[in-house]
Amino acid sequence: MAAPTPAQSTLSENDRYVVRKVVIPVGGDADVAATKVLDISTFTSGATGTDFIIHEVIFSLDGFSVTLHGDATADVALLTLAGTGHFTFDGLGALVNNAGSGKTGDMNLTTSGLGAATETGFIIFKIKKV
Repeated sequence: MAAPTPAQSTLSENDRYVVRKVVIPVGGDADVAATKVLDISTFTSGATGTDFIIHEVIFSLDGFSVTLHGDATADVALLTLAGTGHFTFDGLGALVNNAGSGKTGDMNLTTSGLGAATETGFIIFKIKKV
């Protein structure tokens, strides 16, 4: 077998936020390599900037972890998730995309420890285009 292909959808887009859902389906037995889960240029509502900040993340991952990366010449890890949880960064002002040289404003996902054909999970994240 191979790595599963994450299913992606936009749940909401308005002048303030974009809410995306990513599902790691059952059936893979290898980790997911860098996969784009946010292409900031495809969202037309809100700010005209080319970057994002993360306001909230809800996740449930069964037996593996996911790292969200700011896309750049060398991707920079923004957040690693494992198990089940809910993070709200509004009290901190938001989680800033701190990718360095060659930053695109996009976000990639990788998995670690995905090996059983029964493992699955999802991530929902709320971002603001800036």
